[in-house]
Amino acid sequence: MNGNGHDEKPKRKSRLDNIEAAQRLMIKDHEDFRREHKNLLRAQVLLQDAQKDSEKKIRELAVAQAKSEKRMDTIVAELRELSQKTDERIAAMTSAIGELVRRWPLPPQAGA
Repeated sequence: MNGNGHDEKPKRKSRLDNIEAAQRLMIKDHEDFRREHKNLLRAQVLLQDAQKDSEKKIRELAVAQAKSEKRMDTIVAELRELSQKTDERIAAMTSAIGELVRRWPLPPQAGA
């Protein structure tokens, strides 16, 4: 009851008030959606740029790897050649020492 002794009914919103409230809610939801969509598009662009950079770096690494493998093959071939030359020099030196030992006169043995 109110001060004058009558029961007060709660005010009902008019149909127009309900429509306007629903419209405000839809507008807010749409604005939120647009903002989120804009953020997603920005993130997509950033991801695409990062993907392009990664692909470029992978191509550069592949080229560098191919150069490294070619250089490694050259080094291995040079090492084999040097190893073979070293083996030949050791064999020649061993042969020369053996020949020198064969030609060297033996010292006289005591008591003989």
